Amino acid sequence: MEDYGNMSPEEMSILLFRSMGAFGARGKCVLILLVSLLFGFFLLIPIFWCLRADSTISWNWAVVCIPLWIVDAIYYCCLGCMLASSDAGVDPEDTAKEKPPLYKVYAFLKALLLLVLQVFLALKLNGDLSWTLIEVLIPYFVYDGLNLLEALAGGLLGYKMLTKNSEGAGVSHTEDIKKQRAALVVAVLMKVVLNLARIAQGVLLGLKVDGSLDASWWVVFIPVWFYVAFFVSFPIRKYFRAKTKAKEPKSNSPRQSHTHDAYTRESVTEEEDEAVSKFPLLDALCTILVIGALMSPFFILSARLQDGSFSSIYVLLPWLIVVGLVFCFICCAISCVSFNDPEDGTAPEQAAAENARSSPSAEEGAAARADYVSVDMD
Repeated sequence: MEDYGNMSPEEMSILLFRSMGAFGARGKCVLILLVSLLFGFFLLIPIFWCLRADSTISWNWAVVCIPLWIVDAIYYCCLGCMLASSDAGVDPEDTAKEKPPLYKVYAFLKALLLLVLQVFLALKLNGDLSWTLIEVLIPYFVYDGLNLLEALAGGLLGYKMLTKNSEGAGVSHTEDIKKQRAALVVAVLMKVVLNLARIAQGVLLGLKVDGSLDASWWVVFIPVWFYVAFFVSFPIRKYFRAKTKAKEPKSNSPRQSHTHDAYTRESVTEEEDEAVSKFPLLDALCTILVIGALMSPFFILSARLQDGSFSSIYVLLPWLIVVGLVFCFICCAISCVSFNDPEDGTAPEQAAAENARSSPSAEEGAAARADYVSVDMD
């Protein structure tokens, strides 16, 4: 308990469940109350935005964003503490993993760009700024531009490292490194394309709001539709890979590939076994359904901006349904799942009681030994 500050979120969650389990039903009620407050607080942020957009409330946008400012304060405090203590658990002899102070300052300042963006948007919505939306979004463009440069720099360093490792390696290792380089290039290109799509979305929104672009809102959100297609492609490709693998002849043992070590030149056996769902079609449909539920507010938002004939609350309706289902699932899990932990000592006591009930008593044991001796003497 003395080093709880160094615990991971998973360990702290387990500790919370054990603490609540000590109170039994009362602990479950307290935990459900905490979850309800957490969900309700985060739901206040988009609900306040929708009410203000519909002119249901006439608050200042800085007041509307108060829940968001609270989240920002907690986030940046945690981020600063995490960056300040990120090297506390690093081995003093291993200086390669230690991040320089300049990088920590850079990471924190880059994250602050999003806070500056939120402040600029609130001032713009209040009419306190006469800037165009493109000018207001400059912190966002700088933030995503830095992410783009980081992706390119990381990909370039990784490619050079793999190229250097391929020099003097064996034939099999060279082929593996070539595959890794090809996969790295594809991953970096995809990350760059997605980053450029986000920047393009900001530019299109700025031009549309500023009146410099005369196009439908469905056209303005083309980068969002690209993201939807990108996410939907994953379950579809996984489904076709599963169907292709199902058509292959099955063997009793996992598929093995024989290679040779680069230094000892000894034969090395590598097992290749990819996990495949038993119901690939159902898996793909469920994944697409979840993606559709999460991305559907953008379709509703486009229709609302194009026509403007219904309340903004309907834009949030799919997310509210998903959040409600998740909340009900968490509450049911807390109510139904037992808090008994095999490490807290209750399970051994129960096992000892069961062993005591199932084991013979002292008199029965003595009688059994006497019978055994009498039979042996006969």
